[in-house]
Amino acid sequence: GPLCMRCMRGHHRVVTRNGRARCKKCGDWRSIAGVYVYLVVFVGLAFIWLAWARKALAREVRTLADRLRARSRLQGFDRALPTLWIVARQAIYAITVMSQVRSIERLSLPRPYSHLMDALTAFAIDIDKYLGPLACFELGYYQQLIFWTLLPPVLLMIAVSLTVASVSMHQLLAKHRLTSKFKRQDEFRRSSRPSLQEASRRAWEAVRTQINAVVAFRANTHYKPPIQEDKVVTMADALRKVVTGWVILCIYLHSFICGVIYKAFVCARPLQSEKFLTGRGEKAFLRADYGLVCGTQTHKAYVLYATLMLVVYATFPAILALRLYINRKDGKPDKYLGFMVSHLRPGAWCLECVAMWYRMVLSGALWLFFRRDDDVVRLGLCVVFVILFVAAISFLRPYATEGKRQACTMIQHSLLIFFCLAIAVKGELFSPKRFALFGTLAFVATIGLACGVAWHVWRADVRALVDGLHAHKLDRLALRRLYEGAEKAVIGEAILEAALVPIEGGVEASDERWEFVESELFGSHGATRDVLRDVWDDPGTEDLEPWLGAVRAQASRKLWAENDDTMTVEAFASDVDEAAPWLRNWLRPFVERAYACVAEEGPLKCCDALLAFDLAVIHALGGECTVDQVRKKLHGLAHQATDKKHAWSFAHGKVAPASSFSDALRRASRTILHQHDDPYAFVKPEQPPLCSRYTVLAIRAKALALQSDDAMAQIARVALEDDAGLKLVERGSVGLEMSVEQPSLTDAQLAAYVQTLGGSSLRDRVDADALPDILHDLAGCAHTSFRNALEAIVKACPGSSLLGGCASDTAVKSVSRMRAKVHEYRAEEGATWPACARVQDPLRATILCESSAVMLAALEQVEARPFRLLRLKNNLASEKKPFNLHAVLEYTTKAVGVPLVVEVQLLFDDLLPLFEHTHNLYSVYRARSFAERHT
Repeated sequence: GPLCMRCMRGHHRVVTRNGRARCKKCGDWRSIAGVYVYLVVFVGLAFIWLAWARKALAREVRTLADRLRARSRLQGFDRALPTLWIVARQAIYAITVMSQVRSIERLSLPRPYSHLMDALTAFAIDIDKYLGPLACFELGYYQQLIFWTLLPPVLLMIAVSLTVASVSMHQLLAKHRLTSKFKRQDEFRRSSRPSLQEASRRAWEAVRTQINAVVAFRANTHYKPPIQEDKVVTMADALRKVVTGWVILCIYLHSFICGVIYKAFVCARPLQSEKFLTGRGEKAFLRADYGLVCGTQTHKAYVLYATLMLVVYATFPAILALRLYINRKDGKPDKYLGFMVSHLRPGAWCLECVAMWYRMVLSGALWLFFRRDDDVVRLGLCVVFVILFVAAISFLRPYATEGKRQACTMIQHSLLIFFCLAIAVKGELFSPKRFALFGTLAFVATIGLACGVAWHVWRADVRALVDGLHAHKLDRLALRRLYEGAEKAVIGEAILEAALVPIEGGVEASDERWEFVESELFGSHGATRDVLRDVWDDPGTEDLEPWLGAVRAQASRKLWAENDDTMTVEAFASDVDEAAPWLRNWLRPFVERAYACVAEEGPLKCCDALLAFDLAVIHALGGECTVDQVRKKLHGLAHQATDKKHAWSFAHGKVAPASSFSDALRRASRTILHQHDDPYAFVKPEQPPLCSRYTVLAIRAKALALQSDDAMAQIARVALEDDAGLKLVERGSVGLEMSVEQPSLTDAQLAAYVQTLGGSSLRDRVDADALPDILHDLAGCAHTSFRNALEAIVKACPGSSLLGGCASDTAVKSVSRMRAKVHEYRAEEGATWPACARVQDPLRATILCESSAVMLAALEQVEARPFRLLRLKNNLASEKKPFNLHAVLEYTTKAVGVPLVVEVQLLFDDLLPLFEHTHNLYSVYRARSFAERHT
């Protein structure tokens, strides 16, 4: 009551850390105030000295700032700074709320949680810290109320006045300098010659400039005369900065000022009576200052004033929200309110305004309805509000990044811990020993949340991006923003893993995972093109050594031979480039040396081509093995394959046993770790070879494609074991040596017409620009009848079907692909005009067959009218990929009027899933890099 909460005159009230109060002499405060005055004076003089010496320190400060900025970019700190600024603001808001609640509820928190709150509330403004000492100067709560409620508008008026005066003064001075300059120029033009003093001054300035230039040249520096530019500051820009700073200050002080206003309505009353019994009768005292009596005319006047201020400050967030809404409705920028929405998603622009009302309620608004000092309902309702706010943040996800959302949610969790502990303290639910236990638990939980906030500020955005990649989603803006500093390796590996998932899984082209890889990870979107190029094509990101076994297995398919034919060094270099195109730059310097070492004085035999490739790899790794050593280590089992036709399938198993205990241990460790076998384990390079992520992806894609080819060969071999299959194999290939061209484009009348247009100078342009469009239009006109003819074949051959229904988007070759083929044909030696006539598949289709008998019947139908067989490539007989019958036909239809050369493939339907998967893999490994893929 008032006897415990009031101090004698000449004393002031001090609240200790454990929540207890005591009275202290004002003389002690005056001595402490003197120390503060001296400290303020000292700090002020230091600021004055820094302002005076700012020009001398500018260069050093800029150098230090540049170094810190470079270091922060290297470590990724600059990426966390925007999130850190937002989270720090939210933390200050929460700390201010906790300080207000602790003050107005007079909570005696248990240790060590109370010490943590003391440290945190150093960042908050607490009126009780200043109200007691100010009593020594006869300043009470009413003066505090007027001061804090009028502080924001007064500060705004002062700042606006100073800004207007400063900008006006600068403009007047600039105008005066410009007028003086014009006057001097006029006086100079009027005078016939400059005075002797003016001439000597100019001569001395010229000499000084030359001296500075010579000194700078000797010091190996570039002298630049100082350029003084008058920075023009407009009145609108200056006022916008002032209003922005004022709004930030108001948002920071809003909950505190509202807490000051609430105290005008709360009067202290005894537990069993409405008023205290005093010598002047029964009185009720203001809870914020027991020297003030409730119910007096003065108190009623200040209550009316507090009500008016409460309405003003309660409508302040609504005014900001209205301004933001109008800006969005009119499509205008937020300008001075931009800091309120920069960290939010577009649809959550009003979150900061709602949060101001939320903090306003937590800071003491419930005292207006529950005014009993021992009432715990206030804190219980605060817990409900915090839970609802956390649930809304988790459900709506208003923050622009996951890191901000997680960190801000954890800050609200710390508020929840505070209010739960406050309920326990206010309601005296536990004994003192248990209070200490709960204080320790609250302390540990809050410290854990603080560590979680720091973690989310630093890594949550990156983890959200990585989790999105695992879920086949990509935030392009987040990728562009986060791919720098220490996080580059983490994000790059996540992208590589996300691309390997559909490749390893053997999915079809329509699978959403492969579509995600094609459109996002291999896409050319403007926001991520540069980042993805660096992710895939950076040559120093992956270790190549674990993948050399797969590279050798792939190279053996190209280089393995059993004949004694010879090959030139150019042919060997071309085969090496084709066998391992992604390692061309790494192997090319060692190809000629390996060729010379293996071939000795004569040409290289084809059976030794794989040996020369192995030697080139060893030289590239830094090894110096002889040919005999390589032959012994890697080719000891080279000629023990039983199946001559598929000898390449045993190339990966031709690695000889380890020649030493260290080699055996190294290979065993790779087996345990499920890594690829390394045939070159006996080579110990000084530096491990590095490659790009796209190289690793292409190596793995080709390895899986070769496995798919083996499976397709086995399936085709089984399907051809009956009599119809034997007939298909015996049929063989037809017309492979003949040249097939489009009859309509090789007509003599077309060549004669082109001659009349402009002769040979326009032939190439007609071939590349006009003829592909013409051929595409002809194919489009013939598509319907072409599909009908194929549907008749399918109907006549039960067990067959058309792949994709022969839809026009896949059946008609695109103009861009036709032009690409034209450029490819024109680049060949001895190419004839027109190259567009060699495009054999303007219309193409695939007939799926369930057995060899159905395929044989379909082939007979394809050879009949309205088709005429020109060429048949029997990949089933030769056991070559893609294990189909590839027929080039001449198709005649009335819809076009001229015959068209078209393409029809016959494929076993059991091969279709593997065929489509192999096509996806081919689209990956046919390019040597991400940049070449898009070229």
